[in-house]
This record gives sequence, structure tokens and C-alpha cells, in this order.
Amino acid sequence: MKNNFSTIIMKKYAYLVLGLIITVVVVVVGIILLSKILNSKEKSNTNDSPIEDDTMLIKSLPIDIQSYNPDTRMAGDFLFTNEEFGFNSVFLDYGFYIPASSAGPGRYNPQPTFFAPIGTKVHSIVDGEVTHVSKLYSNDYSIAVESEDNSSPYVFELEHVINPTVKVGDRVKAGEVVAEVSDYMTNDPPGLGLVEIGILIGGQTPKHTCPFLYLHPDYKDEIIGKLTRFYKDWNAFTGKDIYNLSDYNTVGCLTIEEIEG
Repeated sequence: MKNNFSTIIMKKYAYLVLGLIITVVVVVVGIILLSKILNSKEKSNTNDSPIEDDTMLIKSLPIDIQSYNPDTRMAGDFLFTNEEFGFNSVFLDYGFYIPASSAGPGRYNPQPTFFAPIGTKVHSIVDGEVTHVSKLYSNDYSIAVESEDNSSPYVFELEHVINPTVKVGDRVKAGEVVAEVSDYMTNDPPGLGLVEIGILIGGQTPKHTCPFLYLHPDYKDEIIGKLTRFYKDWNAFTGKDIYNLSDYNTVGCLTIEEIEG
């Protein structure tokens, strides 16, 4: 009887241990799966693209951005300068507030703006077809690229460029050189030109939306990483907290609201 009783007790303990092991395994697997789901949701909320046609998603920045090199004072195509100029940086985010001046009333920047040395090459940000090369009031150009099959309602724009190398009807690839930064506003700061990127939404009154919401998934992490690294490098260079990521709806976008202009 004692042996039978001992056998029963041992079996109960064995079942109990087995049950505990199974419970632990289930809990661990559940935690791993939950973590993956949460991470997936978190990533999907960062610079998610509202465009379904990924052939017209942004694959390139208009100029190159790399880590800051103190020997050359360059960060890719950006020149880090101590010159005093209006906006305290060589890059203005979408939604950056531009105060009122003699040039006009205060407004929110509808097109991210890159300042780089005169002569810097400008690259197409998407694959598509050139639909406009238009001369602007500033005596420079705007290059518009749209989907070849008209499947996308958006117009991707490079504004304020000079020496365009493409014409209407040309097919371009992201990263292809299409112009140079404009010499418009070269006195602020001296020696730097600019280029703006934009996504136009059609209608009676065209509106802009933040381009960094429209990043191709294969290039999104790279582009976000370059912008984030630039923010940190510029803050360190100036010794000022000019860029604070807690201010952003998503990297590159101080707002995700549409802006007229």
C-alpha cells in the first residue's frame, strides 16, 4: 500500500511539475507574441505611408546626408556653418513656423527645405515621369514628377532648383541627378542655396502634405535614420536644443495636417 501511495504522490508531483512547465512555456510564448504585435503597431505608427501604390513612394532625399565630419564641417552635402542666418539651421521641417517679415505674413512651412552649398546636385526623390519643369517667380525652377500610369493622385515636387537636366516626359529614378540647388536667397546664409521637396494634393486650392509620411518601406528606416542623426549632429554642433524629437508627430513632420501654399 505504501509503495502504491508513494507512486500516486510521485505521479501527482510529476503532473504538477509538467503543468507548471507547460504554463511557463505558454506565458513566455504569449509575451513574445504580444511584444512582436506591439512592436509592429509601434512601427506602423511611425512615418506610415497613406499611399497604396508603392511605386510612387519616396526612396531618396534630394541631397545626401551623412554623419558630421568636423574636419570638413560637412555632413554629406550639408555644410555646418556658424554664420548667423534666419532659421538657425540648414534644414527646415514640414510645419516649421516661419515668422512674419517684409516678405509676407507668418506661415507654416509646407515643404521641407534643405540648404546646401551652391553647386550641390539635387536628386529625384521618387521613380516616375517628369510632368512639369516650370520657371518660378524667383527665376529658378520647379520639377514635378508623377506616376507614369496616373495611378497616384499626388504630385512630387522639387522646388527652387537651377540647371535642370530633365524635361517633361522624361522618366526618372529616385536618386538620379535632375538639377542643382537654387541660388535663390544665397545671402542667408552666404554661399548656400536651397531646395524644397513637396507633395501636392490636387483640387481647386492645392494643398501640401508631409513628404516623410510617404516613404517607401525599403528606404524608410534609412531616411528616418539620416534625419534623426542630422538633428543630433546639428544640436551638438550649435550647442543648442534646436531639434527636439518630442515636438514631432513623426520624424520630419512637426505636424501631419495638410498645409495650403
